[in-house]
Amino acid sequence: MTIKLNKAFKACALSGCMLGGAIAQHARAGEGIQWNGFFTGAFSQSDSEYPYGRFYEISDSGSYLTDTRLGLQGTGKVNDKISLTTQLVAKNNRDNFEVNANWLYANIALKPGYTIKLGRMQQPMYLFSSQLEAGYSMPWVRPPQEVYEQQFFNDYTGLEFELKRYVAGHDVTVKLLHGSQENEITAGILGQIFARPEPLVETMSSDDFLGLAIQLEGDFYRLNFAAVKQDLTIGFEQSDLNTFKLDVGGCTTGPTQLSAAQCEQIISSRALLSGGGAAIDGDFWTAGFDINQLGARLIGEYAHRAIGDFDREGYYLSLMYAMDKVTPYVTYASHDTKGNDAMDPQTQESFALGARYDWLPNAALKFEVMSVDPQDGTRGLYHVGFVQEEMESMTAATLALDLIF
Repeated sequence: MTIKLNKAFKACALSGCMLGGAIAQHARAGEGIQWNGFFTGAFSQSDSEYPYGRFYEISDSGSYLTDTRLGLQGTGKVNDKISLTTQLVAKNNRDNFEVNANWLYANIALKPGYTIKLGRMQQPMYLFSSQLEAGYSMPWVRPPQEVYEQQFFNDYTGLEFELKRYVAGHDVTVKLLHGSQENEITAGILGQIFARPEPLVETMSSDDFLGLAIQLEGDFYRLNFAAVKQDLTIGFEQSDLNTFKLDVGGCTTGPTQLSAAQCEQIISSRALLSGGGAAIDGDFWTAGFDINQLGARLIGEYAHRAIGDFDREGYYLSLMYAMDKVTPYVTYASHDTKGNDAMDPQTQESFALGARYDWLPNAALKFEVMSVDPQDGTRGLYHVGFVQEEMESMTAATLALDLIF
């Protein structure tokens, strides 16, 4: 296992130097910087040879790499109005632990209730968007992927304007977002079709991202609604395309043995596979609630994503009950491409049974067993594609230790 020094790491090192300078300067003035951290160590294994999940890739080989990560978050005060925040996270990426600056922004307090953030931030699309990396702050081992896998961009670089008000006994928060996004997605499916030894890397970016997030918080509940609209540019590196040929014969006779309809869908999307990319509409919206009363807690979220002519939706309901240090939970989730994604339909249902044990101060043990059942002859959220018959159901177990410090 190696530690990969990449551009993100260099950016993190630079941000660390910047914050380090702030520490030295303000320490002399009797001020300083606040550092916090989190860690998750986990082992996951399923009864299927096929990897499950775009982010997690759980299989029967078992792995400690699936969820293990370490994060550091620092906040430094520049003056009475401006502060700096960074979050550095090290986690597995193809058997290498890479460090990325998930957060790197200036927080500007204009006046009470009005705030501007400038830099790299988390999109506030979900109930637990700001806690995605810090497992201790979430009730589950991991959030349900039927909803949380919908979003291609967890982070963005740009501007956020936040307005907070206390209205009729509720804390109301409205956020307006604008910026740019970029992500790399492993397009292993297309690599399989044309017998590539390595998966293709698909780039997805948006230079004009607009978003709105509204949160309403009462004494025992929280409601969240968020939506984004963007023009997505999708493409592959030209060096990859030099050996990547889109033709009906190569598609239908390839190792995956696709149907003619699936091959036609791939070829009709060839504009997306150009070196310069092609712009398409991308809309995404979510709604969620979190109700916590008398030890019982009910959480639910819905997400809908549309890219060009293809859309999909997912939702989950999770019920839990706190009994002293132990909080058992059950979660039902569903995901559906609504029958209009002929190239790669993904429909599934899942159930998860788990428990959180608050073992020691700032330390929690979690255990979860999850059963996934692909529907309608699709692959569900398995990390393989273009299957001719329905994938078999899968059961996975995870044991995790979550810490904050």
